[in-house]
Amino acid sequence: MKILRNYISDSTIYFINPFHVYKAGIAILLFLLVIRSSGQQIKIEGGYGLGSYTMTDLKKMNTSVLETLPVEAGITDNFPVRPYYYLSIDYNFNPGFSIGLTGNYNTTGSRISYKDYSGELIFDNILSSYSPGIQLSVALVDKKFKISEVNNISCSLSRLKIKEKVISSSEEYKYKSNSIQFEPGIKVSFPFSRFEIGAKAGYLLDLKGINRLKGDRDTILKDTKTGDEIKTNWSGFRISISIAMTIHGFSIHTN
Repeated sequence: MKILRNYISDSTIYFINPFHVYKAGIAILLFLLVIRSSGQQIKIEGGYGLGSYTMTDLKKMNTSVLETLPVEAGITDNFPVRPYYYLSIDYNFNPGFSIGLTGNYNTTGSRISYKDYSGELIFDNILSSYSPGIQLSVALVDKKFKISEVNNISCSLSRLKIKEKVISSSEEYKYKSNSIQFEPGIKVSFPFSRFEIGAKAGYLLDLKGINRLKGDRDTILKDTKTGDEIKTNWSGFRISISIAMTIHGFSIHTN
């Protein structure tokens, strides 16, 4: 039984790599660092959070797979809320404004399964994403605690692994997708000495990425009934906690 064959389609589409946006952001940040000659602050921050993930197209694909199966299988997981992690390095131009680089790692997935005396059927979607980007932070309140507006613009580099197992046979397909993401949020933080503990809430808007077969980027994942592309969509709410360390007196001297 080749469940996934119904969802693979060939198509040649012009593709602009959104990773160029990230490289441009690095160039801008390096330029800003070089032209600064006075001592400033560098903040290194690591965080752990929970994210919800829309994944509308992939959820519809799971529903279609269920309808084509000759047995009454069930969806045991369908891209649930999962932890994510991030690391950022910010350059503080003044007490109220900072710009920096950030990177997020997200993972989620789904499973369709069925088991009886004759054997077992499993259909897994395993999805992960690394999202490098640029972070802008503006302080709204800066007293004993700090309230900041934090805005991230990033490029999602996603990997989708689809694993199909029917009795003793199995198949695996790997896809890649890229997309631009925007994440506005509000952060509350409490500084002590050189450290800072924070909590942030926001919403991530993903412009969606086309899933292209690894090794053959002209082959994309499609719904053959409608002809629609099955895209990755990481959009959803984000909440996180973090700890940061500030390095004082950082400076770059120019002639």
